[in-house]
Amino acid sequence: MLKTYFRKRFQKRLSLGVCWFFYAVFPSIALPKDGPPPSQFDFQVSRQGEEILLHVHYVAPLNECNAYAFLTDYENAKMINGVKESKIISREGNIVLVERLIEERVLGFPIEMRSLEKYIEQAPQKIYFEQIKGEAKKYQGTWALEPAENGTTFNYQAVIEMGNLIPKWVITYFIKNSAADRFKQMASFAREKESYPYAQCRIKN
Repeated sequence: MLKTYFRKRFQKRLSLGVCWFFYAVFPSIALPKDGPPPSQFDFQVSRQGEEILLHVHYVAPLNECNAYAFLTDYENAKMINGVKESKIISREGNIVLVERLIEERVLGFPIEMRSLEKYIEQAPQKIYFEQIKGEAKKYQGTWALEPAENGTTFNYQAVIEMGNLIPKWVITYFIKNSAADRFKQMASFAREKESYPYAQCRIKN
């Protein structure tokens, strides 16, 4: 029974970590089932000691206003299955705090997680983000936008350190098999926003 207890405890911690990793890396997007392929998509992952470095690059046919509105639509995360709450709890100047509640079942265990993330907006081209409370030892990075010939270039860079919560082989497996596809879905969703611009940007199209 003791072995069973510790095995279940490990599985639950593993489930919690995998679940956090998925929702934290893709916090503010609703993922479509299908969509047009992203343009000039590039996904890179590397290690630096205990840290995982992610870099993603793609081009979407959005003007600068809609591209920035897409990234700062924080409460849109509620459209992702499992995200029960995603709300802005404070906004002071260009600093936004976003709280999220995740309810999911992973590896047979019901998981509930809360996280608090800080976003520093430098409109209309850059957003800094950092987890203030949550499961990761470190999660921080930037989104940067640059003009492109047919729209806007999205550049994502992040540093993630999970500590001992998830075995390294699990993180490596997830990144190689799932992370790139999730970012491709995000890029495809950004392309779809070309036909449905944000209200605050319509007069600027």
